Amino acid sequence: MREIWSRHHFWLFVFAFALTVRIIALQFIPPPALKWLPYQFDLRASQLMAGETIAFPDAWASFHIVLAGFYAVFEWLEALEHRVLLWAYVQSVMAAIAAAILYDLTRKLCGSNRIALAAGVLFSLHYPFLYLNTLVLSETTFVLVLVAAFHVLLTWQPSVKSLALAGVLLGIALICRPILTPFFPLLGIWLLVTMERGKRIKYLAILGLGVAAVMTIASSINADTGRHHRFSYSGNTGANVALAQCRLKTLRYDLPSGEYFWFSPPSSWGGSLPTVKTDVPFYEDSYYLRMGLNCVLEEPSRLVGNFAHLARLYHSVLYPDFADNRHHRTLVDVWKFPAVILTLAFIAAPLVRRECLTSKAYWLFAALFVSLFVSTYVANPGEERHFVPYFWVLLPYGLPALLQFLHEHPASASDGSRQEPTTV
Repeated sequence: MREIWSRHHFWLFVFAFALTVRIIALQFIPPPALKWLPYQFDLRASQLMAGETIAFPDAWASFHIVLAGFYAVFEWLEALEHRVLLWAYVQSVMAAIAAAILYDLTRKLCGSNRIALAAGVLFSLHYPFLYLNTLVLSETTFVLVLVAAFHVLLTWQPSVKSLALAGVLLGIALICRPILTPFFPLLGIWLLVTMERGKRIKYLAILGLGVAAVMTIASSINADTGRHHRFSYSGNTGANVALAQCRLKTLRYDLPSGEYFWFSPPSSWGGSLPTVKTDVPFYEDSYYLRMGLNCVLEEPSRLVGNFAHLARLYHSVLYPDFADNRHHRTLVDVWKFPAVILTLAFIAAPLVRRECLTSKAYWLFAALFVSLFVSTYVANPGEERHFVPYFWVLLPYGLPALLQFLHEHPASASDGSRQEPTTV
């Protein structure tokens, strides 16, 4: 045990710190409250366990299936009645593991324990607290597997096993958050440029097979569990594109029976945008993609207005919210400033630290961040919720760039005198 501690003491410290702050916070923040979206996850997972029909136009594909797996474990432990609180603790462990992996990744990329420790602590205080008790399965899983995938791609020796593992992890991330889709073409280009000549196509194919394997298994499970449901399972890409490009507040799907389901981005809730009623199910992506395209063709200036979507990643509405809205709103507001500052530092990193220009790791992080902007520009009106799982991307290079800039440009003395730089 002493040998493990001596070799990995910082790694273990970050894990312990991240886990501790979350567990302490769970004692002060009210237990998880199932508002509408978390309630839907819980309801569908419980129905799946009971073998009941799920009557909902599901836009979140597999989330409740994974959650039902955890519920089965809780049931085996005879603790299913405490499932919501237990899941909060499970998410605490997952976030702590992600923080420790991020620490190790940053340390290996930057060569600095202090910067890596700062990155791990910042991550521990940021993401876990913004999504501490809302039963959001997708973002928690997405962050963990994506950080792990980057660790494999950037620190492991390229091989069949490492590329296959990275593909599986990225496939899981894609299932959790389809917003990752634009990243894959950029990842393919990165692999072709950075991998050893003669093995590029092979490694690219292996990674692709890993992703495809996960998607195939997930699709099979979805098809099996959805055979008797009244709605097909699908993503919500088409509906998102229509909402974003047609500037809609709500899409309302009316059924002949009089039932209806609605789909609306939180960033549009406070405005006076129109609501469109339709009898086309949300899972008919092609219909809604054509709707969005027609809106752009009718008014091409919308392409300029789409840049407002990017601004809403930093300032709009964060949903789902906490049971205690006051504390949650404060947390969200406090973290806006580091988010903006670190974004600027990450973008400016090649100017501040010239080695970033030739760093294959930096450009992989940049590709992931650009993919978030592309998804938001095209297929979403913009939500802070989408930025939160990407905050960690800024830390391994944005934090060192920011610290170096502050070191090279110290603030003037309080008496107004100009400080001359010193030469070491």
